[in-house]
Amino acid sequence: MPGDRRTVDSSTKPDATGTAVTAGSHGGISSGWPTARQGVTGVVFNDAHVSDALSAWGDGVPSHANERAASLCVEPGDTPRDFVETVQNAE
Repeated sequence: MPGDRRTVDSSTKPDATGTAVTAGSHGGISSGWPTARQGVTGVVFNDAHVSDALSAWGDGVPSHANERAASLCVEPGDTPRDFVETVQNAE
């Protein structure tokens, strides 16, 4: 459902079509491609406490925003909550 958000410890099978995801997975290709194929509206990966999505959601500070995120005015340093709100409002 659009406007949803999920935290998932592994992003390879988020079962999150149409949602914004905060993942415990690292942001590498091995987790990025499977997540993208799920049809999520956006995803925050976690390279600090890998496999701990709640840590990313509560304490995470993104260090990179890809081109699509930047086009929505998401910037490094925004919180995962800021990111999710921005992505959901862009739909």
